[in-house]
Amino acid sequence: MKDLDINNDTLKHLFQKFRSSSSSRYLFQPSISKWNNDLNESDYENHISESSDTFDLYIHIPFCSNFCTFCGCNIKTSTQEKDHKNLLEALFYEISIHKKLLKNKKLLNLYLGGGTPSLLSTDMMKSLLNEVYSSYNLSANFEGHIETTPYNLNESYITILKEMNIINIKIGIQDLNQSVLNRINRTKQSESLNKFLELKKKYNLKIQIELVAGLPNQTENSFIKSLDEIVSWDVETITIYPLAIKDNLSKLHSDLGFIPLNSDEKVNLMFKSAQSLLKKNFKPLGFDCYRSSNSIGKYKARSTFGFSTSKSDLLIGIGPSAISIGKKFIKRNENIYEKYLYLCRQNNLFNQSFKHKMTEKNILINNKIDSAIQRNEIDIETSSKFDSNLVENGQITNYGRLFLSSILDKLPR
Repeated sequence: MKDLDINNDTLKHLFQKFRSSSSSRYLFQPSISKWNNDLNESDYENHISESSDTFDLYIHIPFCSNFCTFCGCNIKTSTQEKDHKNLLEALFYEISIHKKLLKNKKLLNLYLGGGTPSLLSTDMMKSLLNEVYSSYNLSANFEGHIETTPYNLNESYITILKEMNIINIKIGIQDLNQSVLNRINRTKQSESLNKFLELKKKYNLKIQIELVAGLPNQTENSFIKSLDEIVSWDVETITIYPLAIKDNLSKLHSDLGFIPLNSDEKVNLMFKSAQSLLKKNFKPLGFDCYRSSNSIGKYKARSTFGFSTSKSDLLIGIGPSAISIGKKFIKRNENIYEKYLYLCRQNNLFNQSFKHKMTEKNILINNKIDSAIQRNEIDIETSSKFDSNLVENGQITNYGRLFLSSILDKLPR
């Protein structure tokens, strides 16, 4: 397989060619606009029953303490205990209705995403995790994951997470430059970093870091400086997402004078970041994620949450907008928080969810995606669309791994 030469023109050319337009970081096919909404509840239960003997569970906790101006995630800005209790009531309902369906399967991965799951009080988080663990059987290879921010973690919270077997922590840093942070409404981050790093060292936390390239006020020098500092923290993975602006944020950005980098500037930032990480012996996993040398052999599996050590072929998503995926179906819960709560109380969540029964073609494409991610294998038809720098003899090269999402986008639909 071709070795990466980070100093030649090929790498820069490939970034300019494949990163000048956006590609998907989500794996499910078909895209949501093509879902047929013909999955009934009986089909859903049967498909779960027919799947493998493990499952992954994603719990969406949409709360954030403030709105980050770049963010297009499904969130609700609230620190109110009443809102948090209402959500827990709905989550417990969803956990209970899946209990019988999953009684013969073992939970492999638990993902807590959002939003900021750690906005829940320690008592509420413990209550939620106890409900999960008392409802489902845990695999011997179980792993717990949570995404959060550095200013929402304290010593008591970390103690609870470790006691409850949540050992993989994903931190959305975005940038370390204060000028950039001010523009995206994350003014509290810098003052909490030192305490966070002390806790990371004390508790030997496994940390995955997420950054965003293309934010206002970013420069090549400032971003690489942030990247170098983060590398010194001894983290497991670093993901650098290119800024993607959703249509519903365009007017807000205009009103705020939020001016992101242009396409050429963003691509150059992605290229320089890749060069910097590759020089430091980070390896590309794909989807703009790089693993450190101390995590060799880990993070081979890609899910909607990111990379993990392993994954099941069945993902159950609970919470507002959460997605469930099996080999033969895909389903998304109601997006709007208040409507989601109402549907749970009315025992009508499934009927009002958006869903799709996989066709044979969908299943074939998803199998090809898994093969490319897990084994670097790509079919001959798709291979012919790329030069040998990216795909060679049906194998995705080290160069190709950098542009894995672009390669997968070329799979015949």
